[in-house]
Formats: sequence, C-alpha cells, structure tokens
Amino acid sequence: MKSAYSILGIPGNASAADIDQAFQKASAHYSHARLADDPEAVARLIDIRHAYKLLSSPEMRAAHDRKLSAALSQPASRPRVVLESDPSPWYTKPLIVMALLVVAMFATGASMSYSRDQTRKALAAQELAQKKLDAEAAALAEAQQAKIDAERMRALAKAENQERQFRSESSMIARQAANADMQQQAMVNRQVESDRREKQRRESEVKNEERQRVYEAQRKLAADQQRIRELCYQQYRQTTC
Repeated sequence: MKSAYSILGIPGNASAADIDQAFQKASAHYSHARLADDPEAVARLIDIRHAYKLLSSPEMRAAHDRKLSAALSQPASRPRVVLESDPSPWYTKPLIVMALLVVAMFATGASMSYSRDQTRKALAAQELAQKKLDAEAAALAEAQQAKIDAERMRALAKAENQERQFRSESSMIARQAANADMQQQAMVNRQVESDRREKQRRESEVKNEERQRVYEAQRKLAADQQRIRELCYQQYRQTTC
C-alpha cells in the first residue's frame, strides 16, 4: 500500500503546515505546460491532490493511518508456487504471443486514451479555475473601482456643500456689512439732521433774542419820549421842548 505520506514526500509525523508546504511545492512542480507535455503527470497530480485531501482532514488522516498500520502489521504472504504444466504444443506459442501483443496494444491505447482524457479534464479544470479566478479578480477590481468612485462622489459632494456654505456665509457677511453701512449712514444722516435742527434752533433763538432786544429798545425809547413830553408839558405846557 502506497501511503499518502510517501506521495507527498513527508514523514508520518508531519504537521499541518508541513503538509500544506509539501502540497504547494508539488502543485507548483506540475505546471500547465508540464501537464500538457507529460500525460502521466496528470495521474501523479491527481494522486498528490488525493493524498493532500486525505492528510488535510484529521478524520481522513486518522483512518488512513489506521489502514496503513494494519497493512504494515499483516505477515508477509508466502510466494505462490506455480507448478509447471505440460508443455503446450509448439503451434500455440505464436498465437499466445499475438494475443499478448493485441492485448498490450489495446491496453496501451486505452491507457493513452485515459491519459488524454485525464489531461483534457485537468486542463479544463485548470481553465475553469483560472476563469473563476479572473472573474473574482474582475469582480474585486470592479468593487474597488466602485468604492473609489463612491469616495470620489462623496468628496465632490462634500466640496460642493462646503462651496455652497462658503458662498452662503460670504453672502450673509456681505449683507451684514451692507446693513452695517446703511445703519452707519442712517446714524450719520440723523446726526446731520439733528445738527441742522440744533443750528436752526440756535439761529431762531438768536433772532428772537435780537427781536426782543430791539423791541425792548423801542419800548424804552418810547417810554423815554413819553417822559420827555410829560416833562416838557409840565415845564412849558408844551409837548415838545
């Protein structure tokens, strides 16, 4: 019985990491070109994969170890002695040789056909696996590109939002500045109007005071003239002196 350990070239106490390393090394050895050139390599690769499948599973490995121990513990069977029979007639020997040649030819053809079928199956499986890997890589690249596009769209939306906010704040600041200018101008206008009214009030007061002084002076002059007339009448009995 050929053990899975001997197929992978590892000892019986090999760890899981040793099994993985041996399988990766053996798989890398049987490349696509080697499988196409050597039909027997396909069978060896199948044996390697089967051995890795047995040893990578703890349950299957334990069962394999039990079978291997049982096979090693069985006593060696005695060689079977074949008694010589009577010699066949001479004319039967060419027929036997021809029959053996025909059987060998059919066996060789069947073996070659099986090898070609196995090679085609292996190549088809590798091509399918490669297509699957390519599809997964394309899907991953598409997902990454979609993520990049989404990030770019979010960045653009954020920049546009910041630009709108900046414009809104600038417009608000401009309106506030315009309102402040208008309020300042209104205050200046009110101050000018207040100063103008105050000036008019003072001028009016000055004019009123002037008119009052003139009136007082005229009234005093009239009173003085009236006293003079009275004195003239008292002294000279005339209103004029």
